[in-house]
Amino acid sequence: MIPAASIARAARIAVAFCVLASPPAARAQDQALSALLEGMRSATGVIAEFEETKQLAMLSQPLVARGTVYFVPPARLVREVTSPGRSRLVVDGDRVVFEDETGRNAMNLSGSPMARQMIDSFVVLFNGDEKRLRELYDVEFSGDATAWKLRLVPRSMPLSRMVASFEMSGAQARIDRMDMAEPDGDRTVTVFGKTDSSHTFSETELKKLFGEAPAS
Repeated sequence: MIPAASIARAARIAVAFCVLASPPAARAQDQALSALLEGMRSATGVIAEFEETKQLAMLSQPLVARGTVYFVPPARLVREVTSPGRSRLVVDGDRVVFEDETGRNAMNLSGSPMARQMIDSFVVLFNGDEKRLRELYDVEFSGDATAWKLRLVPRSMPLSRMVASFEMSGAQARIDRMDMAEPDGDRTVTVFGKTDSSHTFSETELKKLFGEAPAS
C-alpha cells in the first residue's frame, strides 16, 4: 500500500509540473483575465447606454434598438429599450419581469434552467464571477487592462442551443462591444457608450428600477 504522504507529495509535484509546463503567455493572460474580473467584481454598480443591432437571416434589414442597461451587484439587472418602442427587462435575483406596450409577464428562474443560463451569461460577467464563467463557457482572453478581448463558447446545453459564441471587447472594467452569434447564423451586436462602471445607486434609483420587492 502506497503511503498517503507519498501520494500527497506526488500530487504536489504533478501540480507544480503542470504550472511550470504552462506557457508563460497563457499564464499571463489568465492573470490578466482574473484582474479584469476582479475589477468588475469590485464595481459598486454599472449604467451604460447601448445600441443593439440584430442581423436575422429572415430579414433584409437589421433591427436596431437603443436604450440603457443598469446592473446592481450581485444579481440585479435592468435593460430598458427606449427606441423603437419601449420595453423593460428586470432581473431581481430569481425574479424576472418583462414589460412592453402589450403588457407585463413575470417568471421565476428557478423553474427554467434555459432562462437561468441565459440570464447568468450576462450577470456572471458584470459580477466578475470567474468560477461560474468558466463553468458556463470555454474562455479565450487576450490583451490587458488598457484593451482586452474575450471570447466565450458555451460548454453545454441548453445554452449552446441558443448561443454559438460571445465575443466582447473593452478597456479596464468596461465592456465596449458585445457580439453574440447564434447557431443558425443570426447575430446581435451591442455597442455600449456613456458607461459609468462605478455608480452607487441611491434608494430612490433602486425603487424606480426594481419597485418595492427586494431581491430574491
